[in-house]
Amino acid sequence: MADQKKCAHAACTCMTDKKYCSKFCEDRKDTAEIACECGHPGCKGDIAS
Repeated sequence: MADQKKCAHAACTCMTDKKYCSKFCEDRKDTAEIACECGHPGCKGDIAS
């Protein structure tokens, strides 16, 4: 199993073995956001958390 690291999207707190945890985060790699909407349970960047 690969080492897990934080998703590269600044607002996301998901751990992943890839650079981004989801297409949502990859698509927004160049935008500054205060919340993450990747939809993963436990992502602390989600404003609903």
